[in-house]
Amino acid sequence: MLVGDLYPPVISGVPADVTVNCDATLPSVGSPTASDDCDPSPKLSLQETTLPGACPQAYTLVRTWTAMDLCGNVTTRSQKVSVVDNKAPTFTANNPLLTGKKSGDVIKVNCNNEPILVAGDMKASDSCDPNPLVTITSKFVNGNCLSDGYYKRVTYTWTAKDACGNSASFVIYIDVSDTEKPVFTFVPANVTIHCTDPEPTSEATASDACDKDLTMTVSSSISQQPCGYLIYRTWTATDDCGNKATATQVVTVTDNQPPVIIGVPADITADCDQLPVPPNNVKATDDCDPNPKLTYSEEVPQGGCFGSYTMIRKWTATDKCGNVSTKTQKVTVVDNEAPVFTKIPADATISCEQMVPGVGQAKLKITVVAM
Repeated sequence: MLVGDLYPPVISGVPADVTVNCDATLPSVGSPTASDDCDPSPKLSLQETTLPGACPQAYTLVRTWTAMDLCGNVTTRSQKVSVVDNKAPTFTANNPLLTGKKSGDVIKVNCNNEPILVAGDMKASDSCDPNPLVTITSKFVNGNCLSDGYYKRVTYTWTAKDACGNSASFVIYIDVSDTEKPVFTFVPANVTIHCTDPEPTSEATASDACDKDLTMTVSSSISQQPCGYLIYRTWTATDDCGNKATATQVVTVTDNQPPVIIGVPADITADCDQLPVPPNNVKATDDCDPNPKLTYSEEVPQGGCFGSYTMIRKWTATDKCGNVSTKTQKVTVVDNEAPVFTKIPADATISCEQMVPGVGQAKLKITVVAM
């Protein structure tokens, strides 16, 4: 009878097929064994074959165990280890401005400090691809500074993609605002003017680092003074974000001119018994004071001839700022007429023994005759 071995060995303990990520440790080969009905120690060998995948970091590892008995019967068992890359890259900041920021964070800056971000400001790393590709895009929208908190928002988006097509994005919003007040570049100097001078009309100017079209308003207020008044011309410059700056010019309006006296008569010479009374139509006017004070006085020298002298009539006008003006009339008083007798005693003839009558208040002509 012929005895033979017609059946191949049996392989046991081959691991099941498995899929792992490229950054994971490959699973162990395990401890497969071979058994045979006739051969107590069949030969068992292992061969590994790598098959390329769809991308550089993906491949398939085929582990093939082969068992052969003494009669040349052969059997094989395989395990497929599918190595894949299904993890997206991750980002780390490469710019201090972005350190500690998360995707979607908002960074607020002033307009004169607005950063320009580039792809290299974020670094991408990948568990399988040593050099993932990083790109950046940006776009901006205008906002309302008062209601939105910014007048421009710039959105920066970084995209990292590895060789297997896994991608990740990182977004940062830069809100550009204006936190600084406008600056006045010209303010008219304080000035003193007379009350009849025109008010200054020069205007202040201002600039702003962010707003090229400031809103400028001007207002005036008056403060009365003991003499004259002050005009406060105040400009307010406002930017689009509501920041305001003010500047003021002080205009001092004063009165440095005396009143004008009108209606004073010319100098005259008058007889002592025909002295004119002072006129009552003398007036004082003033550019700034509607009611200057007007006073009148007379100066008559003492001594000299009673009927011949010079009288000075003086009018003095004073406004509320203390400016004073005077005008005078010189009245020269003369006596060019001899006295006139108003009563003279009549001529009389008396006896020598009679008393001579008194002269009274008149010059008498007296004739004495002998009896």
